[in-house]
Amino acid sequence: MKIIRSYFNNYRLYMYIGINVCLLIPLTVSSYIEADLMIPFILFLPVCVYLLYKFLVDIPGSMDSTLKLLSCSLLMLSIVLLTYSNLYLSIYKQYGQSSFSGPNLTADDFIYYSVTTFTTTGYGDITSTCSLSYAAAASEMLIGFLSSTIFMAILAAKIARTFNK
Repeated sequence: MKIIRSYFNNYRLYMYIGINVCLLIPLTVSSYIEADLMIPFILFLPVCVYLLYKFLVDIPGSMDSTLKLLSCSLLMLSIVLLTYSNLYLSIYKQYGQSSFSGPNLTADDFIYYSVTTFTTTGYGDITSTCSLSYAAAASEMLIGFLSSTIFMAILAAKIARTFNK
């Protein structure tokens, strides 16, 4: 196994922060923008999945501190959540009330919906009501379940390895 000394260097950390800022902008100015941004976010989903995959693959070989790994993990998680939040908001803007149930949904509601979908909690106060929103929610649930399971296993192994030293 190849040991990567510092996988989570400043460049990668700043890249994660920059992506998060770029994903926050459409959510914060969503009430002022009427443009359809669904296609760019659908195209960004594979990039998001690749970043998540690369992140999960490189954690075991990383010699970075647990604190640095956790901060990068939170940034990576927010990239996934914000990407899906933007996608849900774009679907809602295009299809309106026929895509999601709930009165007058805003960007904040879709951040909340993304978190509850990613964690497969799903309280039921906001629900998908069309095939496109079903597909987006199902893919987020799968990504959330798989990445959470893999991440917890890797993190537990890293913590156990530090205690065994």
